[in-house]
This record gives sequence, structure tokens and C-alpha cells, in this order.
Amino acid sequence: MNNSILRFAKVTIRVLQILILIFIVLLALGALSPILGFDLLAMLSPSIDSEGITFSTKNYPSKSSEDLNAWFLEFIFVKRLLQMILVFLILRIGSRMIASIQNLQTFTSSNISNFKRMGFLFLLALLISIPDLKPNGDGFEMSLTIGLGYGIASLACYLLAEIFKEGNRLLEDSKLMI
Repeated sequence: MNNSILRFAKVTIRVLQILILIFIVLLALGALSPILGFDLLAMLSPSIDSEGITFSTKNYPSKSSEDLNAWFLEFIFVKRLLQMILVFLILRIGSRMIASIQNLQTFTSSNISNFKRMGFLFLLALLISIPDLKPNGDGFEMSLTIGLGYGIASLACYLLAEIFKEGNRLLEDSKLMI
């Protein structure tokens, strides 16, 4: 099928996958920098808030990693790394589904299982996003937050899996009638 919306979706997914891979590498290097023995944190000067990590070189070399609490940074790096890996896997599944739709194989059992996998990955992302640490003066504040976006996306994926299952059943019934 030659559909411009599907082509745009495919290109968008590819660009997002590349950006997320770059971010995964940066997060992995940040998490492993104490083990590898280089000061990535001082070089990139990360600023951390509840929304994520921002990398900037504007303060280099005046800001050192000793100013930042190491276990707090490790928690944030590992949490964001896991979230980015899950998003990358979800985009990969979405890319496969777009390819099957382009091949006019929309209501197949593989798309049903792909929606179920995406729903499970969104549930994992929800679980990973629940614990959160925020700077609070000289210490840190632990909070538990439930990201409704991940929950709604998971629910939508499971609902779409059921809709595609019914579409697959109707498609199989119509093939038997011919």
C-alpha cells in the first residue's frame, strides 16, 4: 500500500529510534562512568529534575561530579536507561506493525501479539516510573508517582489487541465464505 501517512509514521519511528539509541548510549556511559574511570558527569554537566536529565557543557570544567551525589545519579541514569530501552522496543514493534499494514496484512495474529507485547512493555514502563527521587535541600525526597500516560497506553494496546483479534476472526470467516 502506498500511503503517505504510513510512510511518514515509518520515517518518524526511524528518527525516534536513532535519537533514543543515542540517549541510551549516553545514559549507559553515565551509569558506567564510575566503573570505567572517566568523569563523564563533569564533562557533560547534567542537571536533574523529576522530568529527566539535561546534558550541557556550559559549566565544564568548573563543575565536577563530586558535587553530585553518586547514588542519586546512578538511580536516575538506570531508571531513564530502562525507560529508553522500553520505548525503543515499543517503537520497533510499531515499525513492524506499520510494515504489515503496508503489506495489507493488518488483522493478522502477529499484530495481535504485537499489541499485547506493547501493552506489557507499557506496563513495565509504568512500574519503572513509580519510584522517583527528587533533590530536597541537602538530601533527597522519595516519591511514588503513577504515570497515567503509561497506564492508558497499556490499556489502549490491550483493547486494540482484542479489536484486532475480532478483525482477524471476521477476516478468517470471510475467507471461508468465498
